[in-house]
Amino acid sequence: MPIKAIVRADGSGTTFIFTNHLSSISPYFKGRVGTSKQPSWTISNVLKGRGNPGVANLVSRTQGSIGYVEYQYAQTNKLKAAQVQNKQGQFVAPSLEGANQALSTVNFPPNFRVFVGDPDQGYPIVGMTWLMIYKNYPNAAKGTAVKKLVNWILTDGQQYNDGLNYTRVPSNVANQVLQTVNSSVK
Repeated sequence: MPIKAIVRADGSGTTFIFTNHLSSISPYFKGRVGTSKQPSWTISNVLKGRGNPGVANLVSRTQGSIGYVEYQYAQTNKLKAAQVQNKQGQFVAPSLEGANQALSTVNFPPNFRVFVGDPDQGYPIVGMTWLMIYKNYPNAAKGTAVKKLVNWILTDGQQYNDGLNYTRVPSNVANQVLQTVNSSVK
């Protein structure tokens, strides 16, 4: 039967991560849709749902459909998920372990701003949430508070990621970020 594509009606980080991966592995997709939080889909008769609940609802009641939602949402709602082929040619089911494995292979630039396109291993559709931090704050108290927050996120705060089904910042990257923030932010 024909496949019916279900996408997000609203702009989202989930859509950005999904389209970034597809653009990384397919020049055809990159040239026609590209990476975006709210792309202009070139598929005829694409159905759109608002947020993860809207996409999941449309997929569940539309025969022959396929869509994408955030991993945490899929886990919480016990949704069926497709395996995706990674760079090694392996078909990998989405999992926290596979996402963490993918992030462990990514080379982070000095500013730590990375868009994970097609990682070397693990589950290939993965992304990061990142913070924009100034080097100089208008007063010392703000700079100190930002340092404390980043230090907590990248040390004690990492313990909460697994329970929320979110990836951990690779420890080598976390250490580099901490060193940079602690020595640069004022």
